Amino acid sequence: MNYAASGERVELLDSRISTRVRPAIIRNIIGNRLQVFVDKKSSGRSKAGEEEEDSQIVEGIWLDENSPLIFHIGWAINVGYELKADKTYKEHCEKIVKALRTGFSEVPFETKDAKPSQFANNHYGFQNSYDNKDVWKIGMKLEVLDPLDTWKELRVATVLKIMDEGFLKIAKDDAQAISLGIPIGFDGHEIDEDAIPIHSSSPLLFPVGYAEKYGIPLKGPAVDGNSFNWISYIQQTQSIAAPESLFHAVPDENLMKNNFKIGAKLEAVDMCEPYLICVATVAGHKGRLLQIRYDGWDSSYDQLFDYRSNNIYPLGWCEINGYKLEAPNASINAKK
Repeated sequence: MNYAASGERVELLDSRISTRVRPAIIRNIIGNRLQVFVDKKSSGRSKAGEEEEDSQIVEGIWLDENSPLIFHIGWAINVGYELKADKTYKEHCEKIVKALRTGFSEVPFETKDAKPSQFANNHYGFQNSYDNKDVWKIGMKLEVLDPLDTWKELRVATVLKIMDEGFLKIAKDDAQAISLGIPIGFDGHEIDEDAIPIHSSSPLLFPVGYAEKYGIPLKGPAVDGNSFNWISYIQQTQSIAAPESLFHAVPDENLMKNNFKIGAKLEAVDMCEPYLICVATVAGHKGRLLQIRYDGWDSSYDQLFDYRSNNIYPLGWCEINGYKLEAPNASINAKK
């Protein structure tokens, strides 16, 4: 997101119910980090007691300005994603979408509305084109670094839907859907309820076989006690793997070795608690992913970052920007 401003409105993916987004407001900005709160006024009624348990309402969420969890105003209606909002907000978005689709020169954005142009270059130079419908296909298999998960492993996933603006609706495959006879990757409650929207140019997407090639844990449906195997799984589901040309290329090995030497120190966001930035170390290279270890914690807490991620910083970033830097844990055996 370019030129973010405090008080600006965005749409935010619900971290508890990932099949919907809600109106939200940027409350604080430090460097490239945004603290975003769900806009209670515009997000519609919640069930009794629900708001008190919703961290996106109570505490907000700290995000990188290019986070895959935030979108421009009107995004949900434009791409056909579920929107939890009141009538006034929905009507406002419908007017925006109508103007965008008909090519009106004046789109009725309000002053504080985040606009599509602010999200045009979110994916590290990977061309942000909107003409991928002839390439991506419903049912294609891939691997995904789930932005709502632990950032420790890749997930077996399926393209459920091709949406506008270059977005894909991605589902994480599970054994339950197979056992129930649900066609993986197509409409079915069990598989659809865990879906997430990801742009087709996102660096969080990987081709089939990436995890095995680079020694990354892969979480997939294990059926009848057998460990996951891509070849048999694709045969079983009668599906196809998304072509490798659709994904970001792995950089030259020398680039990774020279720019991110094993043992090099940096500051890194804890993606599971994204308000924390911690002292960290480059622990490994996994293709275009960096294995990052948080100083004072053992390897079970390592997380994976694209080498161009805006969630890793050089030493001194926190001090320069006035952001609290978490010191290394005093005991490596302590539990996070």
